[in-house]
Amino acid sequence: MTHLWTYRAFLPFVLAVGLFSLALFAVTSISGAESAQSIDRVLVIVNQEVITEFELEKEMQLVQGELRASGQAIASPDTLRAKILEDMILARIQLQVAKDRGIRASEAMLDAAFADIARRNRLSPDRLRAEVERSGIPFADYLDNLRTQLTIRQLIEREIVRRVTVSTTEIDEFLVQNPQSATQQPVEVSLEHILVALPGDLVKAEAEIRQAFVVEVRDKIEAGLSFSQAARLYSDSPEAEQGGSLGWRQLSQLPALFVAALEALAPGQVSAVFQSPNGFHLLRLVARRGGTEVLVEQQRVRHILLKANNLLGNERMQERLERIRQRILAGEAFDRMARLHSEDARTRPTGGDLGWLSPGDLPPELESIIERLAIGETSIVAQSRFGWHLAQVTERRTRDLGEEVERQAARQAIRERKIEEQYDQWVRSLRGQAYVHYRVRLGE
Repeated sequence: MTHLWTYRAFLPFVLAVGLFSLALFAVTSISGAESAQSIDRVLVIVNQEVITEFELEKEMQLVQGELRASGQAIASPDTLRAKILEDMILARIQLQVAKDRGIRASEAMLDAAFADIARRNRLSPDRLRAEVERSGIPFADYLDNLRTQLTIRQLIEREIVRRVTVSTTEIDEFLVQNPQSATQQPVEVSLEHILVALPGDLVKAEAEIRQAFVVEVRDKIEAGLSFSQAARLYSDSPEAEQGGSLGWRQLSQLPALFVAALEALAPGQVSAVFQSPNGFHLLRLVARRGGTEVLVEQQRVRHILLKANNLLGNERMQERLERIRQRILAGEAFDRMARLHSEDARTRPTGGDLGWLSPGDLPPELESIIERLAIGETSIVAQSRFGWHLAQVTERRTRDLGEEVERQAARQAIRERKIEEQYDQWVRSLRGQAYVHYRVRLGE
C-alpha cells in the first residue's frame, strides 16, 4: 500500500479481526497549525470542495506525532507534506463517494468505536476524552476524525471487502508456494500462574507452612475451583488481578524451572508445586503452539441470551434470566429453556449450542465465568456487551488446531493481499475520474 493517509487511517478497520486495531491516535498538539490559520489559502479544489493550507498543516502535525509515537522514521517535511496532501485528496474523494452512496457513521457506531479505542488503551471513555483534551486537540475534532474513518471504512467494506472471496484452491496453492517449516516456528505457551512469595528471612518451618498452603490451593483447583479464581484469591504475583494470566510466552524464554514443570502437561492441566528462590509456584497450561502443533483446550458451550433493550432495564433483565436459571436448577432441560427463551437467533434452534470454543472466542467477562464451570453445571447470570447470559459447558477436549491455524493464516494473507490490490485499483480509478485542481503548488 502506497498511500500513507489512507492506509494509516482506514485499512486497519477492514483488515483487523476485531472492531478496531487503533492505538490512541491523533493525541498530539496542533497549536502550531492553529497559529497558521490567520493566513489560510486554498491549495487544492477537489470536485466541489477545497483543501486549505491550514488543514494540511494540521494533518501534517498529526502524522508527525503518530510517527514519533510509533518510533518510525520521519521523511523530510517537504516530502511528507506532499505525500499527506495527495492522501488528503484521496480521502476527500472517498468521503464524497460515501456521501453520494448515503453512507455515514451513525452516533451509535461512533460511540461504540470510541469506547473500543478506550478499552484497547486500557482507559475509561472519560479518561480517554480527558487525554485527548489535555493534548490540545478539541474533542469535537477528534470525533470528526473518527467519524471520517468510520465512514470510509463502511465505503471500503461495501465496495471492496464484501466482494473479496478466497477459494480452497487458492489456499492449497498458497501453502504449496509458501511452505512453512514447523521446526522454524518457536514453541509458545499460554500460561496462568500462581505464586506464594517466600521472603528470604523466613525460617525453614515457615517455608514448609507456605509450601503446604500451595499444595492445599492445588487440591482446591483439582476439586473444582478455577485456576484464575485461585490466582485472584491466593497469588502474590503481579498478574493475580488478571487471574494469573501470563499470556503467550516463548518456551525458550521461560525459566528452566517453568519449562520443566510444563514438560508433561497437556492444555488445561496444572503443574505440581515447585519452588524457586522467590517462592512456590503453580502453572496452568492454557494452550501450546509452534513446532508442529497448536494444542488448545476447547469447551463445548451452550447459552441462553437476553439482549439488552430500552424497555427493560438491566435489573429487570437480570431478574428474568435468574428465574429461568432457577427453573433449570429445579430440573428443566437447559436446551429446552434455550429454545423457549433465548434471543440468540443463531443458536436458539439448537438449544443454545455455541459449538466448540477455544480460548479467546468468548467475551472475557463471560469466558472467565465459563472456565470455572464443571461439566453440566449452570452458570450464574452474567453480562457481556451482547446482553445477559446463562451458560453450560457440555464437553471439554484438547485438540491440535495446527492445520486449521495454518489454513486460516493462509486465507487471511490471501484476503489481505486481494483487498490491498483491489483498493489500490479502485482508489486510482476514483482519482482519475475526479476533478482535482491545484490552486497553489507546495513550496510556492
